[in-house]
Amino acid sequence: MVTLGPVKVTLLTHGTRGDLQPHLNVAHELRVRGHAVVVAANSNNLGVVHRAGLESYEIPVDTRELLESPKMQRLLLSGRSSQFGREIARFEAVHGPAMDAAMIEAARDADVLVTGPLTAMSALSIAEAGDQALVGCFPYPVERTREFPSPFVVERQLTSPMLCLATYAAVDLVWQYMNRGATRRIRRTLGLRGRVSSPFARIRDQRIPVELMVSPVLLPKPGDWQDNYAVAGAPFLSPEQRLAWGEGAIDPELDAWLDEGEPPVYFSFGSLPVLDRAACLEMIGTVARRSGVRALVGAGWSDFRPGVNADRSMLVTGAFDYDRVLPRCRAAIHHGGAGTTHDVARAGIPAVITHVFPDHILWGWRLAALGIGSAVPYRKVNADLLIEALAPVLSSAAAQRARAVGEAMSRERGASQVCDTIERQAAA
Repeated sequence: MVTLGPVKVTLLTHGTRGDLQPHLNVAHELRVRGHAVVVAANSNNLGVVHRAGLESYEIPVDTRELLESPKMQRLLLSGRSSQFGREIARFEAVHGPAMDAAMIEAARDADVLVTGPLTAMSALSIAEAGDQALVGCFPYPVERTREFPSPFVVERQLTSPMLCLATYAAVDLVWQYMNRGATRRIRRTLGLRGRVSSPFARIRDQRIPVELMVSPVLLPKPGDWQDNYAVAGAPFLSPEQRLAWGEGAIDPELDAWLDEGEPPVYFSFGSLPVLDRAACLEMIGTVARRSGVRALVGAGWSDFRPGVNADRSMLVTGAFDYDRVLPRCRAAIHHGGAGTTHDVARAGIPAVITHVFPDHILWGWRLAALGIGSAVPYRKVNADLLIEALAPVLSSAAAQRARAVGEAMSRERGASQVCDTIERQAAA
């Protein structure tokens, strides 16, 4: 740890809970160390920042409203990622000037900027204009490697190292092309000149430090990554941070239901669209019944009605503290977001990932490689497919491996290493 006086750190975030949560974890640790912290967050995430007791700056867009729109939900269900990306680009073309202004103002007078992957393009230009230090804090990797392909390009693993590298070159080109207008816009606003490559290529070329808040147990650092790219470890949320997300004490009904039978399988689709809620619950009931398990259903963003079914084989519940409940489950079927993937793995239970976004695909690969999970595309999900994917996950061998993974992950505190890097950059 670097010894220095208080510094001002601005954390730029954009996206869903998975994008904000690692930054809140880091912000909490920075504040404990005596630093001044500002978290720039989407309108729909501001409440969490406030409840965490942190100073905030609003980025005036509502990502939840966007993702819950009928058009975006249909695109998510279809798996048409290129069209989904174009819709995101159109959205940011409309709201981009306001987002730029908010991030520029939030970063004013900061000694260090911390960015996630979705704000990296803007953060690079803001840091350049202000001559500020910059640190990446990512919930999933984007750096190229020969060891696995970019899940932004393919859904299946590749064995050729050269083909793996080629997928990352494609991502750099597509990202640069799709964001060229936004890059020019913010650079003009900041009075900057010069053509800029994709943010990930620029991070690589300038050796800007990037800390992955992911577990080295789930994702060991590839041997061909540069020294500026590190795997810090998974974030661990304190009870106070859980409360900021509305995850407090266990509901008495949930606690009693967990005690009255065998450990259930946890079902959660997070922020993924569930257009027919009744049909989804019927599918979950079929999977549980034919697999011989009880079902604990997390409502996520879906409007499921909480409660227990007639034979008490299924309970639907709202938000809860994963650290208290997941260890009492047998396995999980979930969407594969970085936060949920790490919470489930740390709880020592195997999982089936129903993937949509590229990082979901990556975590499916990693769980399969460790023998603690399997994966299916969300657009193909049905009862038969989930039953087939769940069967090996319920084996004693998968359970034993998952317990070992969970024990190894339980000691990780990723925010500490990220904060050490932030302090080194501030002192440089």
